[in-house]
Amino acid sequence: MVKLFRTPYQQNSDPINPLKGFQLVEIYPIFIPKDDQASYNNELTKFIYIKFNYNTFDTLKIVYKAKKGKCINSFEYLKAYYRNSLLVSFTLQK
Repeated sequence: MVKLFRTPYQQNSDPINPLKGFQLVEIYPIFIPKDDQASYNNELTKFIYIKFNYNTFDTLKIVYKAKKGKCINSFEYLKAYYRNSLLVSFTLQK
């Protein structure tokens, strides 16, 4: 099942060249408790589709596993990929 969410963004200026700008996008929510209960036992993959304009878009792949905690739930690990190249990865420190 595909759920589409709109997320806020803001225009920022490039610190090196103030005449150029870029969009700063907040990507959330990645984890939705009522939909992602399986992530406590299995790795889940989600795709984030970024639409720049009517004919330009791109995709990020997010792979994660959630961990239940006493006070708060968190990610056991989370990895983000762009065109099958790992962009960022983090693991919960014990």
